[in-house]
Amino acid sequence: MSNIYTWPKNTVIRLIKLKGYKFENDQFKLTKFGLLMLKKSFTWNGCSPKIVVFGMVFGTPEGVIDESTGESKTKVASGVHDLLLTYKKELKKIGITKKKIDQEFYCQLKKTGFESARLYYRAVRLLGFLF
Repeated sequence: MSNIYTWPKNTVIRLIKLKGYKFENDQFKLTKFGLLMLKKSFTWNGCSPKIVVFGMVFGTPEGVIDESTGESKTKVASGVHDLLLTYKKELKKIGITKKKIDQEFYCQLKKTGFESARLYYRAVRLLGFLF
């Protein structure tokens, strides 16, 4: 499945659970205040898994559109989750575990009022090792 979302360089996302950590690499900077600042654009495929069969997409739904942003309620959560998991080995060295990354995913979903937040969180906790 190809990528469906892109954040441009200099995008800033306010994290909820990951305050108090500092990290920086070529892709992003995480401040102790919980600000995630992209140094390069980042592209991801939304909520996983998805497959394309005969031109139709099957898999995890992206969620309803948030009327205040015009985008899927899962967009920010899935982007933060994918970005952080890309660097999970490096982040683990400073105490950011996969569980903490998953908890941030849940908090980002809750922030948008996504009604299936708990279900999606449980799915990444139970099945995330597959991806």
